[in-house]
Amino acid sequence: MTTTTDWPKEGIQSSDLGMLQAVLDAWCVDKSVDIHSADAQVAARSLIDWYEFGISDPAELRTMLEG
Repeated sequence: MTTTTDWPKEGIQSSDLGMLQAVLDAWCVDKSVDIHSADAQVAARSLIDWYEFGISDPAELRTMLEG
């Protein structure tokens, strides 16, 4: 059985990284979460996972964080 992967993955472009950061920053402000907290780290990891899965709309990402 042969398995194919998408590794190594293409790096996140700076404009996309900025968008992800803005989504995370807004979520942290709205939830009163420190950007350096464990909760923020979990949210950041989720954003990156969803982005790599193909979700790139900031509004959709924000909705998913609210989930």
